[in-house]
Amino acid sequence: LVQTVISESRIIGEESRGVLDQHLVIPRFIIKELYGQTEMGDEATKSRARRCLEVIKKMEGLDKLGLRFNDTDFPEVKDITSKFIRLARLIDANILTADISRVQMASIEGVQIINLHSLSNALKPLMETGEMIKIKVQRYGKEPRQGVGYLDDGTMVVINGGGNFIGDVIDAQVLSVKHTSSGRMIFCNALEDGKEVEGSHEHGDFIDDDADEDENEE
Repeated sequence: LVQTVISESRIIGEESRGVLDQHLVIPRFIIKELYGQTEMGDEATKSRARRCLEVIKKMEGLDKLGLRFNDTDFPEVKDITSKFIRLARLIDANILTADISRVQMASIEGVQIINLHSLSNALKPLMETGEMIKIKVQRYGKEPRQGVGYLDDGTMVVINGGGNFIGDVIDAQVLSVKHTSSGRMIFCNALEDGKEVEGSHEHGDFIDDDADEDENEE
């Protein structure tokens, strides 16, 4: 497990559902680094490190997880990604990560990679064009009259014509599903009394600043 995965509570959810049926190994060198980050660096780094340590503690409490710690270190190697790759090759293990750059680097080194984002997206229910859903409109979108909501699994839903229903649960019809490296986005038209709301055809590209920030943190 690399740090980007440990920092995400989704790893606990996937394991609790029985999706990850292999033993998970956390190198001691990453725990040492996390403790170091809690004492130095900016507040964002400290907070992320503390969150990682909390997730590790929760993972230890999952009996069926079979979490293991590995004491092997490579003191001559300074780059943390290179350490992960060397350890994976040494113990013949796969690397579970949420960092696309690590996926690319490890692939070059011949190590099998499991991308948490891809795994999580593959397990989400499929949405088809024309499907009807109920969604709570939580905020305005980037385009006029657009609203934004979220499914229970965290998937962002962009609702054309939903800007007039902030705070309301409305009916919507799926237009399309866009897959990105950080997840998926669903585009819908808002419906009222079974009919499309005025402005629901004003469908434009949606770029979410929050989603971009999350992806850059990985």
